[in-house]
Amino acid sequence: MNDAEPVPERWRPALSAVIDRLAAEDYVALERDGLLNDAYKPRPSEIARWITEYPATLVPLPPEAWPLSYFGRVVVETDTW
Repeated sequence: MNDAEPVPERWRPALSAVIDRLAAEDYVALERDGLLNDAYKPRPSEIARWITEYPATLVPLPPEAWPLSYFGRVVVETDTW
């Protein structure tokens, strides 16, 4: 796989689930639903602070976001909408 490809289809539901919860300000659900990495679990209050300090409003990703995403060996990037 080359680094210029979008996020693989198989990863999109999990990434969408995280972004949907962030957009809904449902930070507790991230932990409850096992979407936080066990090695580093910031408390929901910390996540809430980070999101409220972010200068834009997060919304769920539309399907047209995926072609603009970037998949690397270590990092997954996609624009927030």
